[in-house]
Amino acid sequence: MPLLFALTIFTSASLLFVIQPMFARMALPLLGGAPSVWNTALVFYQTVLLLGYGYSHLLTKYFKPRQQVLIHCGLLLTPLLVLPIAIPAGWQAPTTDFPIAWLLSLFAVALGLPFFVVSASSPLLQAWFGSSEQNRNPYVLYAMSNVGSMLALLAYPLIIEPNTSLRLQSDGWRWGYVLLVLLFIGCGIRVWQRAPQVVSSTTSQASSSITWQRRLKWIAWSAVPSSLLVSVTTYITTDIVAMPLLWVIPLALYLLTFIFVFANKVLIPKQALVWLMPILVMLVILTIITGANSPILLLLILHLASLFVVTMVLHQQLADDRPEPQKLTEFYLLMSLGGVIGGFFNGLIAPLIFNSVWEYPLMLCLGLMLAPWRKPKPTNRQEWLQSLYKPGLMIVLSIGLVLLLKAFNYEEDTIGYGILFSLTMLLAYSQSRNPVSFGLSIGGFFTVVSLIGFTRSTLVYQERSFFGVNRILEVNDRFNILMHGTTLHGMQFLDPALSKRPLTYYSLNGPLNEIFQVANQQTTPKNVGVVGLGSGAAACYAQAQDSWKYFEIDPVVIKIAENPQYFSYLSQCTPQAPVVVGDARISLAAETKPFDVLIMDAYSSDAIPTHLVTVEALELYLSKLNPDGIIAFHISNRYLNLEPVLHDLAEKLGLLALVHEYNTDEDVLEHGNNSTKWVIFTKNQAFYQQFIDQHQWRSLQNRPNDRLWTDDYSSIITTLYAWQ
Repeated sequence: MPLLFALTIFTSASLLFVIQPMFARMALPLLGGAPSVWNTALVFYQTVLLLGYGYSHLLTKYFKPRQQVLIHCGLLLTPLLVLPIAIPAGWQAPTTDFPIAWLLSLFAVALGLPFFVVSASSPLLQAWFGSSEQNRNPYVLYAMSNVGSMLALLAYPLIIEPNTSLRLQSDGWRWGYVLLVLLFIGCGIRVWQRAPQVVSSTTSQASSSITWQRRLKWIAWSAVPSSLLVSVTTYITTDIVAMPLLWVIPLALYLLTFIFVFANKVLIPKQALVWLMPILVMLVILTIITGANSPILLLLILHLASLFVVTMVLHQQLADDRPEPQKLTEFYLLMSLGGVIGGFFNGLIAPLIFNSVWEYPLMLCLGLMLAPWRKPKPTNRQEWLQSLYKPGLMIVLSIGLVLLLKAFNYEEDTIGYGILFSLTMLLAYSQSRNPVSFGLSIGGFFTVVSLIGFTRSTLVYQERSFFGVNRILEVNDRFNILMHGTTLHGMQFLDPALSKRPLTYYSLNGPLNEIFQVANQQTTPKNVGVVGLGSGAAACYAQAQDSWKYFEIDPVVIKIAENPQYFSYLSQCTPQAPVVVGDARISLAAETKPFDVLIMDAYSSDAIPTHLVTVEALELYLSKLNPDGIIAFHISNRYLNLEPVLHDLAEKLGLLALVHEYNTDEDVLEHGNNSTKWVIFTKNQAFYQQFIDQHQWRSLQNRPNDRLWTDDYSSIITTLYAWQ
């Protein structure tokens, strides 16, 4: 019978962690594939998980085992009325800067009931197991639950998504849910049979009371790792490497910590983790302060190791302090509450109050303060005050160090300030046996350096929105550049005489110039549409008689591109051109005047939103294009090879398609030219031949047995260069 409970909890956890990426995948296109969609989804999942745990706690507290079986088995049947999972008809994304309320409402309507019911499974099954299987440790089942979660998490991008459509995934999830209902009924029968021999889990034996101080510790030990998970994911995918699917690794490590700490055997010595934790945190703080973004592999290992170790230490304290099984559901309820607080802070509050990922170092410092003491705690007020004066000294020292660096112009000397900051961190490490003092010292040091200390003189402007962090940097007193995370999104000469020259992916040496050379052979004025604004560099290919229109989902990008103090492409070259805010597919659907040239240049950091390169998307573009028009796709990418995807789309819709890749060894920050790759679609045979004869464009490469991308199917992993 323990096997039945283990199989049931494994199934429920697997269903939870399949439905999470599956429905997020359904919702991503509605908001341009923004990474914050996933962060907001995590807030929803954690909130509903809290409600499910609360329901389990109340059910086991106020009802006898047989009553629990009847109530929950009845509740298990209700989601069958709303399955399979799908986006409700009529839901369209709003055009606000932070569409979080709308997104949470969508998740609640489409996913709320089944997710709530499944989320209640883990604590309820453990409570049932504790009541029906005497003298057995129910917490082991929590480790099994996280095994199911982690396997499902890894299976979705590697196996499920590349081989199945969303519709098939939804249907498969429905049948998986039916299996869960049957397994739950089996567990219920076991509880029913044993019920005469036991009473409700809350009254089966006397249990010690739980203090509010202990409850607050459970919440804190859960909240910081939850927040840290989202922080690390956001940081490494924006400031280190904007690689698709990278979010899977931090979440898998987070789940792995639960497996380790709730296992029957100690797998990693706690003292080793406690010793390693401050060292990793200090190294991470140094990389954040210095803005280090290479070597990429080493930095990824450092940040992921720090997440794992800090989370392990805090989760180990949770596991060590877990109550007797009679208090199990309350324990999980408070753990879930901590998870919600951490996710809520990162997903909803931090993007509004921070213009960078400040929540990351903040959570690291809080993690240090919550770590186990390696020396006796202060026992009175005087001892506490003595332990807190050292952080004040660290702040004074940090201010002095900052002023010294500024006085001697060491701000741009990475090695110089790296050495000096390292010495300061070593002084802070001397307090690592006192976690409160150590955490405050590191936090004070980071705050001083970030606010009044090291600020790159090239930073012109920075703003954070739902769609990410946009930075404008001045380079070599010659250029302004626009960065989204680590991805270059635009560049312009500061010299007014050169300011109309398009740079980077849009340079006069690149394919976009050749596209307009062909398109400009039309004698009539052109109607040009541009999806994805960036710095607005493409605008300077406009001719006087042309009509241009832009489509951009991020209001912050629009504000930047329209401000001549930052970039003057729009104001100089297309000053009257309107900019439509919103997702491109939704905005284009409302257009009535056909385009002669439609430029598809939408990016979420370094990834092209997949819903813009499907059969249905291309059919929409063609319906808004003149019969002899050109669709130009910008597909420059460090990680994805979209050429075979576009080949299949062109073949499906009977389009003429060509690709041109411009490669240069020049340093883009010196000359302004960047390697770039573009694809054109057209039905105009004359245009097609000109691209071949005059500009050496070539046919697209195909990959046999590739599956056609549709709104119901796409797979990022099959386009990764590393996968091919």
